[in-house]
Amino acid sequence: MLKQYDMTAQASCVLETISKNDWQTVQAISNQTGLSNENCEFLLTQFEIAGVVAKQGNSYMRTA
Repeated sequence: MLKQYDMTAQASCVLETISKNDWQTVQAISNQTGLSNENCEFLLTQFEIAGVVAKQGNSYMRTA
């Protein structure tokens, strides 16, 4: 399992932004974090591979 100290500041910011209750689009996460869509997509893909987020279409929800 990922620990926050294992993450970059950007990754931590994205993870803290993602809701456990509602699906959020990449654009919404990008707007909230100030990161580009591309950076958010990259980090979200890494989180999805690690099982920390789930993806549905272009939206993400935190699972852990």
